[in-house]
Amino acid sequence: MTTKLLTLAQTADILAVSRQTVMRMISEGVLPAICLRSGKRKKIYRIRAEVLDRWLIDQEKQTARDYTGRRNGPQVEKQDESKQAV
Repeated sequence: MTTKLLTLAQTADILAVSRQTVMRMISEGVLPAICLRSGKRKKIYRIRAEVLDRWLIDQEKQTARDYTGRRNGPQVEKQDESKQAV
Protein backbone atom coordinates (compact mmCIF):
# COMPACT_ATOMS: atom_id res chain seq x y z
CA MET A 1 0.00 0.00 0.00
CA THR A 2 1.46 3.34 -1.02
CA THR A 3 0.39 6.45 0.74
CA LYS A 4 0.91 9.88 -0.76
CA LEU A 5 2.41 12.29 1.73
CA LEU A 6 1.96 16.01 1.22
CA THR A 7 4.41 18.70 2.30
CA LEU A 8 3.26 21.74 4.21
CA ALA A 9 3.54 23.81 1.02
CA GLN A 10 1.41 21.34 -0.97
CA THR A 11 -1.17 21.26 1.81
CA ALA A 12 -1.18 25.07 1.97
CA ASP A 13 -1.82 25.22 -1.79
CA ILE A 14 -4.75 22.80 -1.50
CA LEU A 15 -6.28 24.73 1.40
CA ALA A 16 -5.45 28.13 -0.15
CA VAL A 17 -3.74 29.33 3.02
CA SER A 18 -0.14 30.10 3.94
CA ARG A 19 2.41 27.51 4.98
CA GLN A 20 2.52 29.18 8.42
CA THR A 21 -1.23 28.70 8.80
CA VAL A 22 -0.87 24.98 8.07
CA MET A 23 1.93 24.78 10.65
CA ARG A 24 -0.23 26.58 13.21
CA MET A 25 -3.16 24.22 12.50
CA ILE A 26 -0.86 21.24 13.07
CA SER A 27 0.63 22.63 16.29
CA GLU A 28 -2.87 23.42 17.63
CA GLY A 29 -4.01 19.88 16.85
CA VAL A 30 -6.60 21.03 14.31
CA LEU A 31 -5.00 19.30 11.33
CA PRO A 32 -3.65 15.74 11.70
CA ALA A 33 -0.05 15.31 10.55
CA ILE A 34 2.90 12.95 10.77
CA CYS A 35 6.15 14.18 12.30
CA LEU A 36 8.90 12.52 10.26
CA ARG A 37 11.78 14.05 12.15
CA SER A 38 12.23 16.33 15.08
CA GLY A 39 15.57 18.05 14.71
CA LYS A 40 17.27 20.72 16.80
CA ARG A 41 15.93 23.54 14.68
CA LYS A 42 12.65 22.35 13.23
CA LYS A 43 10.27 19.45 12.85
CA ILE A 44 9.49 17.92 9.48
CA TYR A 45 5.78 17.25 8.99
CA ARG A 46 3.83 15.48 6.27
CA ILE A 47 0.08 15.15 5.81
CA ARG A 48 -1.40 12.01 4.30
CA ALA A 49 -3.49 12.93 1.24
CA GLU A 50 -6.41 10.68 2.20
CA VAL A 51 -6.41 12.09 5.76
CA LEU A 52 -6.54 15.62 4.34
CA ASP A 53 -9.45 14.63 2.06
CA ARG A 54 -11.33 13.14 5.01
CA TRP A 55 -10.54 16.18 7.17
CA LEU A 56 -11.91 18.52 4.49
CA ILE A 57 -15.14 16.51 4.27
CA ASP A 58 -15.50 16.60 8.06
CA GLN A 59 -14.92 20.38 8.08
CA GLU A 60 -17.53 20.81 5.37
CA LYS A 61 -20.06 18.78 7.36
CA GLN A 62 -19.29 20.74 10.54
CA THR A 63 -19.73 24.03 8.70
CA ALA A 64 -23.07 22.84 7.30
CA ARG A 65 -24.21 21.80 10.81
CA ASP A 66 -23.13 25.14 12.26
CA TYR A 67 -24.90 27.04 9.49
CA THR A 68 -28.18 25.11 9.67
CA GLY A 69 -28.16 25.34 13.47
CA ARG A 70 -28.29 29.14 13.20
CA ARG A 71 -31.28 29.21 10.92
CA ASN A 72 -33.22 31.53 13.22
CA GLY A 73 -30.34 33.94 13.70
CA PRO A 74 -28.58 34.83 16.93
CA GLN A 75 -30.48 34.47 20.16
CA VAL A 76 -31.19 37.78 21.88
CA GLU A 77 -31.93 37.82 25.57
CA LYS A 78 -35.08 39.62 26.56
CA GLN A 79 -34.63 42.11 29.37
CA ASP A 80 -36.73 41.63 32.44
CA GLU A 81 -39.25 44.47 32.51
CA SER A 82 -38.99 44.80 36.29
CA LYS A 83 -35.24 45.55 36.02
CA GLN A 84 -35.62 48.31 33.42
CA ALA A 85 -34.88 51.83 34.59
CA VAL A 86 -37.89 54.09 34.95
